[in-house]
This record gives sequence, structure tokens and C-alpha cells, in this order.
Amino acid sequence: MLLEGVSDVEVLAGRVTVHGDRRAIVHVSAALLRHDLVPADLAVRIPSLEDALIGLLDGVAFDGDGVCSTAAVADLEGARR
Repeated sequence: MLLEGVSDVEVLAGRVTVHGDRRAIVHVSAALLRHDLVPADLAVRIPSLEDALIGLLDGVAFDGDGVCSTAAVADLEGARR
């Protein structure tokens, strides 16, 4: 079961990436603290409006959770293909 606000978790080469909405930041942080786990490196990335626009122009879409997806990108007149 995923924490509230978490939509996906990826583990690759010792790096854990958590995707979700803004609630995920608080719930993941609280879970780490509850288990006395303090990561050596922690970063939070929230896509900006500029990220979303560039993603649309490059054929990548951000869903409501800020997760990148190349699926279901609407046609944008004048965009590169």
C-alpha cells in the first residue's frame, strides 16, 4: 500500500524516486522520520508551468501528480514532432 498522495515509486541503482502530489512530500517525510531514516540526499521537484509547456512542445505531458508521460499528448499547433 502506498502512502497518501503517492502514485508511484521507482527504485534504480540504490536511488528511490517517489512520484505523487504535494501531499506525498509530507507523508513520505513523516514515514522516514517514524522509522528514524534520514537520507543523505533528498530533493523535491515540483514541475513549474514552464516545465509543463516545454514538455508539451517536446511531446511529453505532466499529469496531475507531476509525473511525465508521453501518452495522450494533445496536438499543439506549431509544436515540434
